[in-house]
Amino acid sequence: MTATAAPTARRLYRSTRDKKVAGVCGGIAEAMGWDVTAVRLVAALSILLPGPQALAYLVAWLVMPTDREVYGWDSFRYDSSYDTAEAPPAPPVEPVPPMPTPPHTA
Repeated sequence: MTATAAPTARRLYRSTRDKKVAGVCGGIAEAMGWDVTAVRLVAALSILLPGPQALAYLVAWLVMPTDREVYGWDSFRYDSSYDTAEAPPAPPVEPVPPMPTPPHTA
């Protein structure tokens, strides 16, 4: 008999790291392991079809928690608006000495 691992539960959430509008497509792609560009393309093209796709996106925006809420990430670590100008300056880099010239042979 072989032991199989129990499947891990996928949690659906809105992505705060990979978002263009609200992070719905980015979150779906991250949770399902799909390419985010493909998910966004399917979502954009589906808007052209008749149906409540725009309403479904808005409902998902309101109902789905963010990845920070699901996993308890702090906002400083994953905040894309973090201002790097507040970071301490990098240490000075010493110049590299020039390469010696090879001797000339006649």
